[in-house]
Amino acid sequence: MDYDTLYEKSKGVLGSLELYLLISLYIYLIVIVNIEIIRRFILDSSSVWGQESAQFMYIYLTWLGVSWGVHKRVHVRIDVLHTFISERARGILYVLSGIGLLVFSLYAIRWTLPLIETSLEFGSETPGMRVNQAYFQAAIPIAFTLTVIRTLQWLYRDLRDLSAGDPIDDGTQLFRTDDEDQADRTI
Repeated sequence: MDYDTLYEKSKGVLGSLELYLLISLYIYLIVIVNIEIIRRFILDSSSVWGQESAQFMYIYLTWLGVSWGVHKRVHVRIDVLHTFISERARGILYVLSGIGLLVFSLYAIRWTLPLIETSLEFGSETPGMRVNQAYFQAAIPIAFTLTVIRTLQWLYRDLRDLSAGDPIDDGTQLFRTDDEDQADRTI
């Protein structure tokens, strides 16, 4: 199997998994928060587990969103520079920023694993649900592991495009101009 096929398959499978997981977490968050609102203001009672589980699902949603942002290449960047530099220079900047993100992600994984080990060793539990905190702290290394995979995928693609002289993929635009919206409506 050639690397391009493996690259495309890994992006597709991982992208679907991330998307369904993010949507599921978001739906869970909406449902639990609405149930807690109804319980608190209509039934005049609330549950500790509902509030606590919503907080922890929000943590997972946020950290997995980091990986999804890398997948779509929509993280904050200074796009004004792109208009002043060549295609090749832009590709080199993407590679350098990818290497920086890779180093940061590996560093984050490295320093959160001892925290999880400590929680497992001493059995620290959440106050309301009485679940080991390690399950929720694991969101950070899980998300950054996915971020490492996504960054390696982009680095592979950027280096491949740079060496072939192909245009660099800028990813999905987070904000679109009126001209782009109008062009989409006419197609």
